[in-house]
Amino acid sequence: MKKIIENYEKPTPIIWRKWGDLALFLIPVLEAQFNIMPVSDSIESQWLKWGITTFLVLFKAYTNTKVDESK
Repeated sequence: MKKIIENYEKPTPIIWRKWGDLALFLIPVLEAQFNIMPVSDSIESQWLKWGITTFLVLFKAYTNTKVDESK
């Protein structure tokens, strides 16, 4: 856990920053898509939206722990 915290404070390589930013930009896009689906009021749809959003936010945090080991 200590290594993850140390890596979080180090600069993130550009490729990982782009993947993390893409994850954050996908959240409102997917939310809009779910809202126009005919089953958007079902409880399963709500859980799916929550799960996808949580995954994307956690993926963004994960990408911040990546460091360039070659330097």
